[in-house]
This record gives sequence, structure tokens and C-alpha cells, in this order.
Amino acid sequence: MIHILLTDLETGSKEKDAAVFTFASLLFKLNDPQSITDAENAFTNNEPFENLLYNRLHVGDQWLDGRRLDDDTQAWWRQDRLNKPREAQKGGSGSFRDTLKAYVKLVEKLIQLHKAEYGDDARIVLYFRDRQFDDNIIQHAAEMYGIKLPYVFNQRRDVRTYIDTKLDTTLGYIPDYKPFPELPRHHAMTDVLRDAASMCEANRRSKINHTQ
Repeated sequence: MIHILLTDLETGSKEKDAAVFTFASLLFKLNDPQSITDAENAFTNNEPFENLLYNRLHVGDQWLDGRRLDDDTQAWWRQDRLNKPREAQKGGSGSFRDTLKAYVKLVEKLIQLHKAEYGDDARIVLYFRDRQFDDNIIQHAAEMYGIKLPYVFNQRRDVRTYIDTKLDTTLGYIPDYKPFPELPRHHAMTDVLRDAASMCEANRRSKINHTQ
């Protein structure tokens, strides 16, 4: 596995029919951490970057479509115990349906890259910051909006599991590795960038550990 597609959502609920404020995905190579830095620079400077998807979605349209906004989740977003800025959770003007179509194109690109590396019978694996929530929301929304996702349930994984498997830990993160500390917390794209960098670092350390 060389190429990874990693996705994170910020949402108005933890249920599968949640309204989505922001949708972020990045297609990257595990052995190319510089590409993550390049993606971060492009995102920070509001420049286009191949294989990066970030959209702020229209929440009102989703609410009219019957997607969920839970009071307890909204209360959590209003908290700011660390007194640091969070991504504004008011969404934007983006279409959830169109964003899902763009996401499918990234998945299809990953499939082609994977076939070129491992053959036509090889199956991709997709990664999520929180597969339990985000993946279920994408599945539900795709069905709602009539979009076919080119993967099935057993092709989805959690970033935390990847890190623990590579490093033989049970933490889900790398305590002494803090990529992009200047970026805001609880932001879909910056969470993807940090997790992508952490996956690259876990992969690098795993190779070192196996050669010692």
C-alpha cells in the first residue's frame, strides 16, 4: 500500500444522517511526507493542490433535505475550554451532492493507482479520522443523494488503528510527533493533514524498527 486517501468531516451530529459543515480529503503517498507539507502550504495560502478536496457545505440545504443537527453536538461546538479559535461551524455554500461526486473521483483515482501498483484484482482501503462516524455519514448521504460509492464496507479503516498497528501501541497517535502545530484545532482539513503526516511518520518508524 503506497497511496492513501484520508477523509475527515465536521458535522452537526454523530448520527449517520448528520448535516456536514466541512468535508476534507487528501490523496497522498505514504513514502512522500514532503507532499503533505506541500499540501499544507497550498491550503494555508488558499492555492489549488492536486488530490486535495476541501469544501464548506450549505447547512440549510441539508437541513431541508432532512439531515440532522443535534443540540448536544452544537453545544459541544460552542465550547472553547482552551481559548483557541475553532473552524467556524456555519458551513458555507458548497453542495453536499457535488462534494460527494468530487470525493468519488478521488476514490476512482486511488483505484487506478492501486491497480497500477498491485494488479487489477487488488482492492483499495480508505482511511478516516473517525471511521465509526464519518464513514457512516458518507454512506448514508451517498444513498440519499443517489451517488454510488466505488467501495464496500470492509474497505474502510481508522487512522488510529493504522498508527497502533505500525508502532505496536494502543494510543492511536504518536506522542512525540506534533505536525503543523500552528494550524487550528477541530478543522477538517488540518486534521487530515496532521493525520496524513502521522501516518507517514508511523510508516517510517515501523521500517526503522524492523531493520534494527
